[in-house]
Amino acid sequence: MLTGVACLAIVCVAIVAVLAGEMGEPGGDSVRLANSRLALTFDRQTGALLSLMNLQTGDEYLKDPKLPGNPFVLHVDPTVIPQAARDPGWWSAEVEEDLGGLMVSPGGCRVISLKQQSSRSAATVTIESEHAKTGLRQTLTITLPTQAEYADLTLRVTNTGSLQRTVVTAFPHLRGLSLGPDRETNLGIMMASYGTPGVRAWANSGGWYGRETSMQWQAAYEPRLDEGIGMIIMDPECASKLIRRGPGGLLSTLHYPGTILAPGASHVYPTARLVVHRGTWRVTAQRYSDWYARAFRVRKPPSWLKDVDLYYGGWIPSADQVARAKRESPSDGFTSFERMPLLYRDGPYDLIEWAMYNQGVVDEPESYGPYMGDGLYLFRSDLGGPAAMREGVRRLHAMGRRIMFYVAGNSLLRSSALLKGQRPEDWMLMDRPGHGYDVGYPNGFSVCPGYGPWQQHLAHTARRILAETGADGIRLDELAGFVPCFNPAHRHSSPYDSVRWLRELTRTVRAAMDEVNPDAILLTENPLDAVHESVNGALQMFQPGREIDAMRIAVPTMVGMAYHPGAVESALNGWIGGKVTARRVTWPWEHRGLAGKPDWYADGPGPELRWHELRASFPEAIGEGRVATTDPSAPSDPRWVGRLWRARRYWLLVGGTLDAAPLQGELRVIVPGLPARIRRAVEIDAQTLRPRDADLRRSGGMATIVVRSAVSAVIFPMPDCPPLMDISGELRARRGGEITLDMKPIPLGGRLPSRVRITCPGLIDGSLTARWPGSVRLVVPPDAMIGLYPLRVEGDSLPVKRWIRVADDR
Repeated sequence: MLTGVACLAIVCVAIVAVLAGEMGEPGGDSVRLANSRLALTFDRQTGALLSLMNLQTGDEYLKDPKLPGNPFVLHVDPTVIPQAARDPGWWSAEVEEDLGGLMVSPGGCRVISLKQQSSRSAATVTIESEHAKTGLRQTLTITLPTQAEYADLTLRVTNTGSLQRTVVTAFPHLRGLSLGPDRETNLGIMMASYGTPGVRAWANSGGWYGRETSMQWQAAYEPRLDEGIGMIIMDPECASKLIRRGPGGLLSTLHYPGTILAPGASHVYPTARLVVHRGTWRVTAQRYSDWYARAFRVRKPPSWLKDVDLYYGGWIPSADQVARAKRESPSDGFTSFERMPLLYRDGPYDLIEWAMYNQGVVDEPESYGPYMGDGLYLFRSDLGGPAAMREGVRRLHAMGRRIMFYVAGNSLLRSSALLKGQRPEDWMLMDRPGHGYDVGYPNGFSVCPGYGPWQQHLAHTARRILAETGADGIRLDELAGFVPCFNPAHRHSSPYDSVRWLRELTRTVRAAMDEVNPDAILLTENPLDAVHESVNGALQMFQPGREIDAMRIAVPTMVGMAYHPGAVESALNGWIGGKVTARRVTWPWEHRGLAGKPDWYADGPGPELRWHELRASFPEAIGEGRVATTDPSAPSDPRWVGRLWRARRYWLLVGGTLDAAPLQGELRVIVPGLPARIRRAVEIDAQTLRPRDADLRRSGGMATIVVRSAVSAVIFPMPDCPPLMDISGELRARRGGEITLDMKPIPLGGRLPSRVRITCPGLIDGSLTARWPGSVRLVVPPDAMIGLYPLRVEGDSLPVKRWIRVADDR
């Protein structure tokens, strides 16, 4: 237990870029640090931050500068453990302002020196201050680049006294913020999972990095004034912290559990970047993306993943179902893993993740399907074991399909053979002293991700699965989310280092997978930026509303695999889709502050869309491009929502009504920032794939187009953009029959190619080359399996993907 009261001496060092003549005069009451975009003013007597101004909008953000903090608070020798650190049910609630002991902020300090330096690109100010009762010294460093919309702050705390001190620091800790005169209209982001914009800014939001916040940043913005503020914690070591917003204009990062400082010792906190800008939260997200790309070496996706447009999580039929198939339909039923293609034939899914493939389904059927964690993940004997699955995977690959497997990332059955001769308590994740984390599954418990034997076991399991089957990936369910662990058997240096343990675990698993197949993907259930160096992506479950999800901009290489979203949400956010139907039917996390299903949102799954085919034509934009800072808009119909993706050879607008409700007629849409050299727009209906010109007009520097479809893509070609191929009809044939592929060009500016390459695994051996414009006749083999086959046409045109359905020949 932390006890005692300590004293503090503070040294504040500020490094800032300043415009000539904007540094306060020596001996004045304050020092003002500014460039053309923002200004910070510090009290020369105390070192407190007095003003934080957006010079582009003229708005003073720090409306109540005399509140504790601005820019830090130190809890010296605290006696109170915050509820967030002791209550497993805590979620984005209040964090105590007083942790006992002594609470010190700059307003109670005395400046003893102030030094200034400057250069063409930056200037520095060093403010040293002391607190009369303490023996601690603190150094604050602020960097304000001359042309940037942000200031960087770094904090050092040094114990110059004779007693050991424990310091829990909130840094930055800004109080009294408001964008504009009424902070109640300011908006923020619920930063859990992929991040949902549009929630109230100054309510309790955020919390533990790794749980309530999946990235190390927070933001608030005011759309009516086109301005915002962001806080980025540039910590590549991913130490434990609570990153949050709160009532009264609070923007704060609490570095917990704190630091013990022996006499003479120092601690430097991660640099914090304060972003003061025009625009929405996307400005801060982009700045975070810039830093993140430099600080982390992200896992690059394998080339085959760019061909995945639709993903699904499925269950292998139960032992009873397999036994019935063996009795009733042994010749054509699912009786062996060799027949895995049977489970793919009715859906256009490029990639399916399978659960219930493991022997526990046979040995302990009472534990399935709500629970998958037998721990060993040996392939089922009733379906032929690993040899049969390897043949099934080979057949899937020959049909152009992909397969991956489910593994529980931190759950285990107490009856698992893995625990034979072991004490389950030694493996257990204890979310508070002496208490195992309750996963809510029968006969199960959660294993700590920081427990070395568990990390090695998961790595061995993933490696074996890939080696035995030739599969394309593993998904670690339940990960990656913050849960503390107090298990004494694990000897954790801190019970709150969950994010670091998750990095260790995923690194270990990834290294083992790479020994077998570096092109295999690793997914988790929850997204966490810290593990992206090993993990390719995660499931997407929660609704971002009208906005794009925050991680899609801040960490764009993290692949979102749509789980609950319908096709419209997937299209608007650039995710790999999970459904062909348009609408979301599950609205989770209302208890976490997200809005549920809106009254105007239509019931049911909605119409089937062909977005999973259409998106394949635009990998340069959706996969490799950047989404614009400002969305397209339709002032006459607020139901319509759009995104604008920028690629080298074209821009792409994706838009529609969120529930795919039909438009009432033609709709004129504003397209912000469209380059003048773009002079044409083509709309492609996401339901029919039929193209049409979109009536691009310009007036007073503003570009607009007319859309007619409920959901569509509009391509804006640059002069060198290659053509797009129109194959909008349904492709269907019987076994032994023929399909005529009519390839009509949609000229977009570039030269028409004369040849294209056509592939259709399972129907075409290898590939064939054809001249176009023109038609190609495809003959379906008489022994082809009934179902769907992916057709791709590539060349000097934009790529085209369609699904051919082979029907029963009766």
